[in-house]
Amino acid sequence: MLVRCTAKALSLVGRAEFSVGPVDDSNEWYLNLLWFEGRKCLLLVHAATLYSTFVRDVRKADLQPFGQWAAATVAGALAEESLGPNLFGTLDGDSVMTAKTRAVACSAS
Repeated sequence: MLVRCTAKALSLVGRAEFSVGPVDDSNEWYLNLLWFEGRKCLLLVHAATLYSTFVRDVRKADLQPFGQWAAATVAGALAEESLGPNLFGTLDGDSVMTAKTRAVACSAS
């Protein structure tokens, strides 16, 4: 599982950024830090399907170890919607990698 984080999210989770090559989109996620009513919240979005889960009132200590947190968060969201736990590939907290979000080139029409 690869979690691509915004700079603020990467700082919050306290993980080093890995240099990654091509990644299987079926297990690539994006994480963004948001503030809602004065509380830190995280939005975790699957890259290929845009399936998302919103986690509110997050503290840095809640995210340690981050890999276990990410896998458990996705598994819990899938279970709440009666979806299979391996819908997006194996959710192994020990193999979670983090990286910066990818820059996407946009062209004006």
